[in-house]
Order: sequence, then structure tokens, then C-alpha cells
Amino acid sequence: MADGHEMVTSCPVCGESLTVRTLCCEGCDSELRGRFQLPRLARLPRELQDVVEVFLRCRGNIKEVERELGISYPTVSKKLDAINLFLAAMGGKDESKARILRQLEAGDLTVAEAVKRLRGVAAEKGDD
Repeated sequence: MADGHEMVTSCPVCGESLTVRTLCCEGCDSELRGRFQLPRLARLPRELQDVVEVFLRCRGNIKEVERELGISYPTVSKKLDAINLFLAAMGGKDESKARILRQLEAGDLTVAEAVKRLRGVAAEKGDD
């Protein structure tokens, strides 16, 4: 964005996920109205989006990711597991997983707490 503000992905009032309603062309000033969902990667917590960017920049080389982020191999691995867990939870219709993601988006849970709860839901349902 030109003004440098981060996009907000959850409602600051109730915590529900926000939907984009209008897209605007900067070139011709056309507008497209409707209901547009943000891509799943854009709905990841910012800290995990940063890991995805570094992972891609390093072309999947975990040693490079370790160096760039200044974290250990097990920590990189845990973050990649968390990314996969979040993406899987976003793709499903499971209301308990959706609730956890809404709490995360609203700031009521940390990434670590959300991962722990998502793993618990998966274990309860035998999704491991």
C-alpha cells in the first residue's frame, strides 16, 4: 500500500474475519464491488507470513532460513509446521478450528497458543 499501513484481516470490534468489498484500479479509477476473500497466505499471522517470504527467498534452503532469521533448525521446522497447520485449518469447514483462527486474528491468542489448540483439535478428531 502506498501509505505503508498493514492490511487488517480481522474486525477490531468482534474479531471475525474481514472481507474485501471493493477493489479499485489506481490507473483508471475503475471499481469492482463484491465479496472477495483474502488469499490464505495473506490471512496467516504476520510473523508466519515473514517466515514464508524468507523461505521462498531462500528457495527452501532451511540452513539459509536459519541464518537469515537467526533461529535454529528445529525452530524453523516448527514454524513451517505451524504454517501448514494454519493453511490446513483455513481450508476446512471445522468450526472449532475456525474459532481458533478467529481468536488468533483478533489477538486473543498467540501463534504458539493457536498452534497448540489446533494440534489438540486435530488429535481429538484423529487428523494427525
